Amino acid sequence: MKKIHKVVVTGGQLAGKDTVIKKLKQDLELNGYYVVATNEIAEYIMMHNIKPFGEGKIKTIDFQDAVFKKQLFEEDLYLKLMQNISTEKEIVFLVNRGLLDGKAFLEASQFEQILSNNNYDIKNVTQRYDIVLCLETMAKLGVYNQHDNNEVRFQNMQEAINMNDKFLNDYAEHFGEKVKYFVAEQEFDSKYNKILNYLLEILK
Repeated sequence: MKKIHKVVVTGGQLAGKDTVIKKLKQDLELNGYYVVATNEIAEYIMMHNIKPFGEGKIKTIDFQDAVFKKQLFEEDLYLKLMQNISTEKEIVFLVNRGLLDGKAFLEASQFEQILSNNNYDIKNVTQRYDIVLCLETMAKLGVYNQHDNNEVRFQNMQEAINMNDKFLNDYAEHFGEKVKYFVAEQEFDSKYNKILNYLLEILK
């Protein structure tokens, strides 16, 4: 079995997740790792005009169940394929939002229902990832343009802050010491360098 480090990058809206993942892929490869990275599943579905808000919206629980199913399938598919990659390098699997993210949008009983629908439980979820990088939204610094670079971002500033805290609390509750939280900073490079240095240290 190949050595695969499974890393979730999560956090609030406008936290820089996509940019961080893109830069981590480049820098980790420069440091000798082979990197596989995913796109955010919820955003992918919403970009195809299936949304839990606005005209034609579907129920949030139905949307999150669809996200869970597609993410579970894609993660399992990628993990299987990674075993066939012809490299002697250790592999880092960067996951854009984890299976636990949907919990923040639901009542606890609804998330339990989604787990049950997919023959899963919370222990299965926590065993899937080795490291969780939780990035704080820029809304905490008063910097937030609801639709800047993302036409399916539907939360206002306060909602983004509240959701950011839910992500952190959910991951901290279930993943404990696997979680590292990075506060928002005006200078992105400063925040990113802390993330990169932390990840390189923990991957040793």
